[in-house]
Order: sequence, then structure tokens, then C-alpha cells
Amino acid sequence: MVITRPDTPKPWINYLSNNVYHALVSQTGGGYSYYKDSKLHRILHWENHLSDRPGRYLFIKDQDSKTIWTPNWQPLCQPLEQWQALHGLGYTSLQSLENGVETNITYFVPPRDPCEIWLVKMKNRSDQHRSLTLYPYAHWLLGDYYLEQNYKNIMTLYNEGNYDEKNNAIIAFKHPSSARPYTSYGFFASSVKPRGYELSYKKFIGQYGSLSHPALLDHETCSNRSVRGEEMISLMQIPLTLRPQQEITLVFVLGFTEDKKQISKIIRRNILPEKASRLLEETKTYWRKKLDTVQVKTPDPKFDFMTNHWGQYQLLQITRWRSASYYVPGEGGRGFRDTAQDVEGVVSIDPKLALEWLKKLLSHQYASGHAVSGFSDIEGPWETGKDPKILGKSDMAVWIPTIISTYIQETGDTSLLKLKIPFLDQGQGTVWDHCRRAMDHLWKQRGRRGLPLFWKADWNDALDQCGLKGKGESVWLAMAYGKALLETEILATIAGNIPQARKMRKRYEKLRKIINQTAWDGDWYVRLFTDSGKTVGSKSCKEGKIYLNTQSWAILSGVAPELRAEKSLKAVAKYLETDFGPALFSPAYQSYDPHIGRITSFAPGTKENAAIFSHAAAFLVVALAMLKKGKQAYELFSKIAPTNPCKTEEIYQAEPYVYAEYCYGPAHDQFGQGAFSWNTGTASWMFMAATQWILGVRPTIRGLLMDPCVPPHWSVFSMKRSFRGAVYNIRFKNPNHVSSGVAEIRLNGKKMKGNLIPAMPKGGVYDVEVVMG
Repeated sequence: MVITRPDTPKPWINYLSNNVYHALVSQTGGGYSYYKDSKLHRILHWENHLSDRPGRYLFIKDQDSKTIWTPNWQPLCQPLEQWQALHGLGYTSLQSLENGVETNITYFVPPRDPCEIWLVKMKNRSDQHRSLTLYPYAHWLLGDYYLEQNYKNIMTLYNEGNYDEKNNAIIAFKHPSSARPYTSYGFFASSVKPRGYELSYKKFIGQYGSLSHPALLDHETCSNRSVRGEEMISLMQIPLTLRPQQEITLVFVLGFTEDKKQISKIIRRNILPEKASRLLEETKTYWRKKLDTVQVKTPDPKFDFMTNHWGQYQLLQITRWRSASYYVPGEGGRGFRDTAQDVEGVVSIDPKLALEWLKKLLSHQYASGHAVSGFSDIEGPWETGKDPKILGKSDMAVWIPTIISTYIQETGDTSLLKLKIPFLDQGQGTVWDHCRRAMDHLWKQRGRRGLPLFWKADWNDALDQCGLKGKGESVWLAMAYGKALLETEILATIAGNIPQARKMRKRYEKLRKIINQTAWDGDWYVRLFTDSGKTVGSKSCKEGKIYLNTQSWAILSGVAPELRAEKSLKAVAKYLETDFGPALFSPAYQSYDPHIGRITSFAPGTKENAAIFSHAAAFLVVALAMLKKGKQAYELFSKIAPTNPCKTEEIYQAEPYVYAEYCYGPAHDQFGQGAFSWNTGTASWMFMAATQWILGVRPTIRGLLMDPCVPPHWSVFSMKRSFRGAVYNIRFKNPNHVSSGVAEIRLNGKKMKGNLIPAMPKGGVYDVEVVMG
């Protein structure tokens, strides 16, 4: 993604990572990095998304003219002769030209080590010698993000920084304490020996100074001293003379480790320019191959752009790193339901990654069948369920059957059902036991209407006061539970457990009947019933009359009879639809309602208070495809995508290449502005919507089902898909311009019966032709 102006409306960022290290990098090199957990092991200091400071900067001073600039543009924010940023898959490059000096900085995280590499290439484009001084800069945090924010004057007292002559590196150390009993080291190394260095932030900017005009760059005197008990930076002073047209490459390595003995090894593996260049190519190759697992080609390049590249890259990155964003920078850990939905989407791209997180999710389930709302790999679960009066977020267990079913149907590995995984509190059980207990738990936790209890929240965390007394009931959760019961029926059938399959079906039919008897409001399904018996999402409501999720999930779960499904979709189109997609509900709440929750306190049109929530809109894309409404499904997909023509830079402001959590809704004066990008379940659901429901290539236990649902003007489209070790090149023809239906399928030229391609032997490449009709 090429960016041609440094002052984008909001920071436009990239995710760079391997399995242990994650860097968030903006178009100017701003952002922060962390090791394993964004809260506990934050490496770099960072302010917020409004300033986009500090960052990974390279200050340059021309010793003849005394001119100072940064190829980043930030933090001096002075015009440059030429500037451009490129966010790529696995790397970000900044290119600039100023005072005859061309500078290219490429940031990337190598495949294995806990570090990031700054690969810097400088060329003298003038016909004169250039005498320069370079000042590479990073600002340490090295600790618990929230402790640093709340007790900065105390936490800096644990800091210690020294210069390591042997490695041309600054070593930053955070002494362990009772609040954070971890030993950890940051390091910043240079491929060339610096003349001087500075570790004191105060000495760098000067008293009452700022990053916009650091005092040290004027007087050019580094203290060359260690620091203890101060706010720390890493700044090096590197003299550089360039002949006319001479080009030079430098490397800086910034990293983090729990073992001081590893610092030298990590630096040596990454610091040499030729090695860094090879690691950059290795990183690019890794991401190209990873995204080659599923590729589509349609008449719409924007659809392909999101499905093949940035949407898929976003999904892979947040599956690894769900704990950080530019908007909520230090939460740490990961949400249970968030990760479950990431797993559901990522399994067709990376089954190993999906299995890793599936196991972790099940290990955070209680023996009762319930599960925690979230957890950190380092600090453990966010909650332990010790309060018997309040169960917690009610929907966690409902996602368990889906991730198990999705994984097994993708991989064909039915042995997973017999794998034993411990419960969080006591004992262990097979994967099937985990699934069954989840379903039994939700069946027991129902209210007087027969719908699941709401407790602290369901999918919508901001409805946080509806069920604390254990009486409120969630219609959406009832629908999601119905879908989960159907998934569990499939798993029981796969396992040959027919009695359990029948039990799940019987529960489903009973629940379906209850929902239609209690939750239909005449033109749409209501959202919930509060502890006090108040109906939310009904015609009787002044605000929050109609909610989107119960309309789409009535279809996703198969609960809605055909006429009711059509009626509720008409209501969505009438009351919720906008040029940016449907609002989460309407009308927006205007003031706090203590019986509903904080959702009513958000500014109208923001976040859960009637914003255009991309994740919820993606649910509707799948629902429309399930009803064979190909034109509408495609049109809604196009509205949600950041490539929507209505999402101009002026209005939308967020990154035009990844999904945002929401756009401001019509109740807000900044209607259409994007917010909370990257970390959203939208990436997973939009990828599944594109590949499994619009193009319609869905995994089943017996093979790949061909069930396209496309806009009728698509005449020809295709998909390359890896499935159980084989590659399928699938070409679709739509001669009669229909939205759905399959007239004929040929596998390697041989006509097949039905619309299912059986799983073929591993290692093979198979050509599939699908004729719609």
C-alpha cells in the first residue's frame, strides 16, 4: 500500500511480527513494539493515535548547512522534497529525498528472533560531498503499560541503561519489583560504531523541550553516560561522509529478551547489512507463501484486493496478536470470543495456527462448560468465576462447537475429538467432552422464557447491565446457541454418537420454537429481555427499536421461517441501511439507562451505540448468501470494505486497506469516519463471507462443497485453494448470469455428480470447473 503524504488523517499502520515479537508501525515509523504480551512486556513508549509519537526515528544533520531533518517526517514535521511510505506484507518502507540525500528505511520483524530490524540505505544524489551526522532514536518503556501510565514517576526509578562497546549497542534494563517481578532487557544495536550515545530523555530534549526540537541536536553533545532511575531513550551519534552518488547501507536492531546472554547472539544474527537484506527477503517470501494458500480472482479487483491480500494478512496478524491496537494500546491478553472467531476464519489459511489457539481456548474452559472471557499467556485468565452470583459473559461457551467443527471439516482430522485437554479449574476431558459440556451448560443457564441468561454481557459487551441479577435473557445468544447445537449435531454424527446427535437436534427444535414464540415483534426479532422484564429492540422502544444481530442470526441459525426472514431483512433495509453498511441498531440512545448499560452512554452513533459495526454487518453478508441473495451479499461486502468509494480519505480517515471495527453512524456528526482498525472480528467473517459464501467453496467432512452465491453480472471467476494437502484450481462459469445454483462440475475433465468435490490425495493439483445454472 503506497502512501504519498505523511500527514494522513489518522495514523495508517502496519502489523509486523513473528511468533514472539510484534511491532505496530505507522506511515512515519511511529508506534510501539512488545514481546509476547502488549501490556506486560511493552518495549517502546508511545503516546496515542492523535500524536503518533514517539516512533522509530532517524534524525539527520547536515554539518555544512546545519540543517536537520528526518526522513520519517515525524517528529519535526517539516516538509521534505520527496516523501513516500510503503506498507507491505511483513515490512514497511519510508523513502525520502532532502538536501540531495535519498534515504530509505525499511522496518521489519525477522522470522525468528525477538527483534525488529531497521534497514537503512542512504545515497548522495548531489554532485557534492555530504558531511552528515545520523541520530537513530527509540524511546524505551520496558515494562507494564498500565503501571508506566499510572505511576510513571515511580516506574522510571527501576530503569537502568548502559552502552555495550562489544556489540555497538545500548542495553536497557528494567529492574524487577513486587509490581512486576520480571527480568527483561531491551537492546538497540548499530552495524557501525557510533561516535557517541545518549540514554537520558531529559538531556536529549532539554528542559521544557520536545521531540519537535530536541536540544541535543543543536549542541551535538552526547553525554556518553549510563543512566539509572531516569526516563530512557536510545540515541546514537554516527558521523557519515558520502561522496557524490555514493550509497551506503546501515542496520539497526532493536529487540527484547528475558535472557541477557542472548543479546549478543541475537544482534550477531541480524546486524550485518547483507544478512539483514536476506532476512528481509525471507520475511517477504514467508508472507507471500502464507497468503498463497487461498487466492481468488473475480471481476472486482477491490474484492480480490481485500480477500487475497490485506484482509487475509489482517486476519493472520490478529490471530497471532489480538492484544494490541493503536486505539486500545495496552490491554494485553486476548478475548475468548475474539480468538474463537479468528480461529474459525484462519483455519483454511493456517490449520496449525488454528489448532494452537483452539487448544488454548479449550484449556480456558471450566469443567462446568462455561469459559473465561479472556486470558493472557503470561498472567493467566482475566476472571476465575469465583462470584457465584454473576456468571460472567454468557456467550463464551457458544463458540466452542463451531471452532471444533470448522477445524475438523477443514482438516478431516476426526481424531481431534478424542484428544484430552485439561479444564481450567479441575480435571480434563476429550475435545468432545468440552463441546458437550459447553452445550449442556448453556441449556441449564436459561431463564423463565427458555432463552439463555444474559449475565454480564453476550456478544455485545456494552449491554452490561441487562442481566446482572440472573433474570435477563438474550435472544441473540439463543440464536447463536441454536447454531452451535447444529454444529454439535454434526460433530456427534461424525463421531458416530447418534444418541447425542438426536439430543442436540431435539434441543435445537425446542429452542427454535421458543425463539419464534417469544422474540418475534411482528416485523423483526427483538434483541433481549432485561432483568426487570423490559424488552430491548422492540417497536415499543423509543430508542434501540431494531437491532441488526438478531435479524442476521435468525438466518444464520436457521431459526427464522422464510417469511419472517424476508420481513426482518426488509426492516433492516428500511431502518438500518446506510451507504457505509447497516447500523448496529436504531435509533441511537441519547442518555444513560442503568437497566441497559454503558451502551446508552456512548456518544450517539459511536461504538456500540448505533455505529455501523463492521463485524455485525459481516454477519449479515453471510446471512444474505445463505438465502441466495448474491447481489445483496456482494453489495454489502463492498460497503463494509475500506475500498468502498464512499469511504473517502476526508470522511473515512482510517486505513483504506484493512477493516475497521466500526464507522460512526448516522446519529453522529462525523458519520462515516472509521475507528478502531485492525483488531476486529470483521477480518475473519469477511474472509469467510468472500471465500465460503460468496464464492461458496466450503469445507465439509467429505470434501469441498461448491455453492457459489454471486452477483449475476459475474460471468467468470476463480479460486485457488489448498485443502488437506492438495491444491484445487477452481474455475466458475456463469453463462446464464444467475446468482446461485450449480448445473455441472468437472474434476480434471471428468463430470461429477452433485456439487461436492471429494477430498483428493495429498500432493496433487486438481482442476475443477463449475458451471452455474
